[in-house]
Amino acid sequence: MKRLSLRLTIALVTFFIGVGIVTFWLVSRSAPVAETPQETPDCIPQYDVSVNPSDYGYSVEAKLLARFQELPLDKQPTCVDESYRLTWLPTFHAPTVIRVWRSGEKYFIVTKRLDGKGGYGLGNFNGETVHSLTAEEWFSFVNLLHQESFWNVPSKVEERLLNDGAAWMFEGTNGGQYHFIFRVTPSDKLKEIFRSLFKLTGIETEHELYLS
Repeated sequence: MKRLSLRLTIALVTFFIGVGIVTFWLVSRSAPVAETPQETPDCIPQYDVSVNPSDYGYSVEAKLLARFQELPLDKQPTCVDESYRLTWLPTFHAPTVIRVWRSGEKYFIVTKRLDGKGGYGLGNFNGETVHSLTAEEWFSFVNLLHQESFWNVPSKVEERLLNDGAAWMFEGTNGGQYHFIFRVTPSDKLKEIFRSLFKLTGIETEHELYLS
């Protein structure tokens, strides 16, 4: 299989970011969307593999998220009050999604990985791990977001593109707000947010190789 350069991966992600942010409000207000997934008593969003990703309205973004069996943040069940997601595409290791969310006074985290390598082909869905978080863990993470002024951090900045490395996309939705950040070389503040998420997963990954 031919190696996909990080530049190509970045170009793909950058494109769907642009599509997603422009269409976020327009699509949600005017275009037909897929039926909202069924809610479970513990508010664990379920991805319906029978739904065509383009039915969610953001063709490029939805197709990438479909690899992880993930919904666009604004298409989650109504029981989700607040949610944040990191999509990590490293050149030499398994692409990974980490999503945390709040439903009332309950808090959860899910980690999903693909079986490919970000720079050589994303691969296919390779399973997920989901568990609850304590209130202390949740508020520690949310407080970190506030400390680092997540909602005010520019979505994109001028960066020197690397042949190898990783692409990082971090999104959040809360109370009708939506914000995303895309980076190839995250700042120290963003690194702390990303490290905090990886720590909450309880899963060993290779993220430090790309954050050092």
